[in-house]
Amino acid sequence: MEKVLATGKTHKIKVKKPFLLPRKEKIICPFCGNSEEFYDIIENATFYIHYLQTEEGHLEPVEEEAEVLGPVKFFCGSCNADLTYLKK
Repeated sequence: MEKVLATGKTHKIKVKKPFLLPRKEKIICPFCGNSEEFYDIIENATFYIHYLQTEEGHLEPVEEEAEVLGPVKFFCGSCNADLTYLKK
């Protein structure tokens, strides 16, 4: 569809068809059927937290950094089964 403007320039309008985004399947524990609660365990990690002390003496975190040196494991929050293979 082209529309001619008063200046003599041509303006093209492109109409794109809707496209489908790939849906990610929910993770479900094959052992207990849990599909809501999960947790990660990070082995051999170092956390750096930088604090500023307030006038009242409270420590306020300003910056946090984490360095992960070991594997990250994924577990079911209900039966504690190792589900690392499902998250990859």
